[in-house]
Amino acid sequence: MSRKSKTPSNSHHFDQLLLYLELFQRYSDREWTALDESLLQRRAADRRSGVISRNELVETIGSFNILTSASFESLRKRSRTSGEVVFGEGNSFGYMMLPPYNDSLKSAILLSSECFKITMEYRFAVDVYISTAGVADDYPYRRASYRFESPHHESSSHDYHHMQFTSLEEVNWLLDGIPCVPTNAGDAVAQLLILFLSFYGAQNIRKLVTGTQGLDTTYIEFLPPSCQ
Repeated sequence: MSRKSKTPSNSHHFDQLLLYLELFQRYSDREWTALDESLLQRRAADRRSGVISRNELVETIGSFNILTSASFESLRKRSRTSGEVVFGEGNSFGYMMLPPYNDSLKSAILLSSECFKITMEYRFAVDVYISTAGVADDYPYRRASYRFESPHHESSSHDYHHMQFTSLEEVNWLLDGIPCVPTNAGDAVAQLLILFLSFYGAQNIRKLVTGTQGLDTTYIEFLPPSCQ
C-alpha cells in the first residue's frame, strides 16, 4: 500500500478524524451493550458474582457526561462550524468511553480531544479507571492518565508526535514531562489509530477499517505491518 503522492490538506485530516472518531464511538457502544447484556445475565444467575453494569461503573468513578452515538451528530456539526474537535472534561459532550478492555466491567477508558483544523495541532487524553470493587482499598477506583500529542514546536525536546504520562493528584510522584515516547504518527488521525492500537491491538483496527465507507485507510501505514 503506497501513500498518496499529494499531501492531504488539513481539511482532509480534520474530516477523516471525525469519521474515525465516529467509527470508534459506534464500535464502543456496540461492545459495551453486548458486554452489559452478557455480564448482567451472569449476575442474574449468581448474585455473588460481583458483576456491575456500565452505569454502575460510571457512578463509581464520578459524575460526568459520556458522549454517545446519538450525540455524535451534534459534535460533528459543531466541529465543522468551529473548526475544532473538542470533547471531554468540562465539555457539554463529555468523554468518549472507549470499548471495554479485556471483556471486563472493572475498568473504564475515557477519551478526550482537542484538535484544531487550521494547524491540526492536537491532544488526545486518555484516563483509565480501574474499579476496586471487591478489593480492600481506600478508594473506589484507581486511575492512570496518558496524553498523545502533536509536536511542541516551541520545545526542541518534544518536537515530534509523542505519548506522555500525565501526573495526577493521587499519583503525584509520577514525572509529567518524561518519558516523552515518540510515535510513528505524521498527523492527528494516525496518532488516534496508534492510541487505539496501544489498547486494543491490530485485529480490532483491521476489523473496524475494512469496508467502512468514506475512510481513508492510508493512515494505517503509520501502524506496524500486522495492522495493514
